[in-house]
Amino acid sequence: MEYTEGRWITGIGNIGVDEPDHICVTLKENQRKILALTGYVGAGDEPESIANAHLIAAAPALYEALEAVLQEYNTDPNDDKFYKACCEARQALAQAEGKEVT
Repeated sequence: MEYTEGRWITGIGNIGVDEPDHICVTLKENQRKILALTGYVGAGDEPESIANAHLIAAAPALYEALEAVLQEYNTDPNDDKFYKACCEARQALAQAEGKEVT
C-alpha cells in the first residue's frame, strides 16, 4: 500500500489570521506538507478536531502494527473470538487500502 512515508504529527495552524484556526496533520520532517485538516475554520482548540487529528496521525503506525500482528499469528477458525477479531482486523486493513468492505 502506498501512502506518505514518515512520521505524521498534529499541529495547530492559521490561514491568513493572527490566531490558530485549524488542526492539521503534517509530516514531522516537512511540516509544510499538509496531509489532512480537521474541524472547521476557527476550530483551533476544539477537542473533537484535535482528537480526530491525533487518530489520523496515528493511522500509519496503527496500520503497520495491525499488519504485523496478522502476519505473525495464524488464525484458527475454531477459536471463535480470535478468528472474529482477525476478520475485523483484515476488514480494517482493507478499508485503509481503499478496498470495498462489506
